[in-house]
Amino acid sequence: MSKARDVSRLFSKTGSSSSDIGSSTVIYANFAAFPDSGNTAGDMAFATDTKAVYVWDGTEWDRVYTGSQTTPSFTTDPPSNLLLNTDGSNNVVTVAATDPQGFPISYEFDGVSGDSSYTESSLPPQITSLTKSNGVFTFTPSTSQSNSGTFTGRFKASDGLQTTAKSTLFQLSFGLADVYGFDITQTSSSNGYCIFTFMFVAEDGSNLHDDSTYASEVVYGANISQSSWHEGGERSTSTADTPPQAYLRTEMLSRFNHTLPASGSGSHFNYGLVANSSVTAKTITWTTARTIKGILVTGTTSTDPRFSGGYVTPYIGGNTASDLSSTSYTLLQGSTSSAVNDRYYDFSV
Repeated sequence: MSKARDVSRLFSKTGSSSSDIGSSTVIYANFAAFPDSGNTAGDMAFATDTKAVYVWDGTEWDRVYTGSQTTPSFTTDPPSNLLLNTDGSNNVVTVAATDPQGFPISYEFDGVSGDSSYTESSLPPQITSLTKSNGVFTFTPSTSQSNSGTFTGRFKASDGLQTTAKSTLFQLSFGLADVYGFDITQTSSSNGYCIFTFMFVAEDGSNLHDDSTYASEVVYGANISQSSWHEGGERSTSTADTPPQAYLRTEMLSRFNHTLPASGSGSHFNYGLVANSSVTAKTITWTTARTIKGILVTGTTSTDPRFSGGYVTPYIGGNTASDLSSTSYTLLQGSTSSAVNDRYYDFSV
């Protein structure tokens, strides 16, 4: 029997909540009344409230195309971008869609990254688990730094026949992403000058200043004077290894689990230095977007203390004045030093 004749028979006979039509076709008040068991592949059913025909495929009821159809439309969109939590707490996304003909909506999720495709049962490495209830999706992000990265996820709404989708760019980043530099601003000094040693921490917890690509890109801004005794630039423990460098060693190991070469070991590490008399924001930028995990700043010197408080402001998405973020981060007291001049900020927590 053709599909057209099946449909014709369904519409030609009525019943109350359900009634037999032929040997395997039944009319129900709505889809919720359809049985989930006891069906045979090929069984057909009709939902009175939506005037829709369904066929049992051996596992579930599939709606049969019976004329012109319109796709569901989202009434609550997912976000275009989602930064996943790094502390193990969940990210929740809620979507909603309607069908113009009143059919119930089901929701699904999938994703893609490069040549890799993902489903609800085969998740991207950035996600350890996913649960959903109607249009509420609960994602549990990975807490492993090795799984950092991005993927594009799709939230799909289906009326059983037609599907519409909305995409979200997911990002798992253990640090501050898309950074092109910082303004370092001193707000307190024990001496009156703006003199400090600093270190940017890369996403993997390593010393960014030891990265040769960074070293070739970094620019110390015009607000860092280079005249007379003033200076600003990259330095190495091969020429100076004093209390500031000692703080960088202990804080990097304690806070970011990275070991810098020990003093007197014959190996050295790089860092940044600013020594100016004007207490203003000091700009350090570069040309490639990076994720920064943290920053260390110390005003401790072998003679007298300098920088003893301040904040950092990132350049996000570029290194021009218009890219300077409206968000600043107050430097915290060092976790391995009680000296007021030893400061840090951890962007990964």
